[in-house]
Amino acid sequence: MSRTGYLLAILLFILVVMAGVSVVLTEFNRMIRPAAPVNALNLEAAGNSTYRVEILGEEAGVKLPGDFSPAEEMFKKSHAALVEAICLMRVKAGHVSDNWRPALQETGKRLFAYGSSVFAAVVQPLQEWLQSLDAGKR
Repeated sequence: MSRTGYLLAILLFILVVMAGVSVVLTEFNRMIRPAAPVNALNLEAAGNSTYRVEILGEEAGVKLPGDFSPAEEMFKKSHAALVEAICLMRVKAGHVSDNWRPALQETGKRLFAYGSSVFAAVVQPLQEWLQSLDAGKR
């Protein structure tokens, strides 16, 4: 079986399990009629970057940083060193000649620039969503 087949099988399995959980929760809430319906997942702001996560009736508190810029800065600082290390390994291993080193570095820089933009595109909406949860709680 090909890799795609395995991935499709895993995706199908996950979807079947999720559908089963949904049906069980719906029937539980219909038959038992608890005071507060049981949800598969519930996320609520508890104040000051603290969130209450409820998964299948079990609660946990999570404190998230309000500012994700340290993670972004770490990502930006590490990419130059990583690109250089990869280029050196490829040259020393004899896979490429020293003439290709600038091209490899440029490709690595573009790859990390793309990764950085994806990181920013994911983190910004997440921060806004978490802030909207905080604002709704106050």
